[in-house]
Amino acid sequence: MLIWLVFQLSLVSSTWTLGIFIPLYVGPGSSSTCSGWSRVITSISANSQTPFYSIVNPNDGPGDHGSQPSEAFRRCIPLLRPRSDAVVLGHIDTGDKSMSNVQAEIDTYAGWDSSYRPTGIFFDGVASEASLFSQYRTHATYARGKGFNFIGLDPGEMPDSGYFGIADLVNVYESSYASFNVDENVDNSSSTPVSKQSVWLTEAPTEGSYSAVISQLAKKGVAAAYISNLREDESGIPSQWTSFAADVGRVNGDSGRSASPTTNLTVDPSQTSYSGTSNTGVHILCL
Repeated sequence: MLIWLVFQLSLVSSTWTLGIFIPLYVGPGSSSTCSGWSRVITSISANSQTPFYSIVNPNDGPGDHGSQPSEAFRRCIPLLRPRSDAVVLGHIDTGDKSMSNVQAEIDTYAGWDSSYRPTGIFFDGVASEASLFSQYRTHATYARGKGFNFIGLDPGEMPDSGYFGIADLVNVYESSYASFNVDENVDNSSSTPVSKQSVWLTEAPTEGSYSAVISQLAKKGVAAAYISNLREDESGIPSQWTSFAADVGRVNGDSGRSASPTTNLTVDPSQTSYSGTSNTGVHILCL
């Protein structure tokens, strides 16, 4: 009986794991403290059972062709990925860019040193029509050929099912918190698996808890979520970030402690190790 119960609990746990997506379109702050990202870094450390997907965007993408990121990005990016389920994605806005321009940005990210190179690529401004699928398939194939093993797509709505075949995560909703309905905006089928879907809920209330919608997303099997009080066109870390991350963590079996909004980080100038201690007593170490 005990073995059966443990088996059942493991099934519930694996089914209900909800990741957290964070469009980290702000600078990391000082290269010695990473203060601009401290709340996110602390939440990643405090919620060890929760997958995190952090999108970095140094300069409307990686910057000029062949360029390297600033010292702050070089030293702070590793703090976003202290374990294998904490993924860092490099942002590329496909928009009206030509195939060669998109590939040049992929090349730039690929040219970064392995100590701070993103795990994968996040393609923004993605179309959803079947007629435009081939160009995104080309983008994804090119990125994987450059060594990026994780592809995120952001059509902001449910795209043609073909897009799911080339991506690890597809953002199927990017609009207001008030308008979101998990049964209407998330579609789970063999061709549009919910295990590859994420949602970004914007303009969320700054008071109260998001626990009800987080529970609905987890039960539905959604891969990842981002809930923010900011508008779609605003950059920054949500005011309720810490409590949001803790609520998701509790669903995933984390302790549920509220991580401190401040983290005392020390970054080793050698770039071979990064360490610090949060106010929660969690030690952060990336080698």
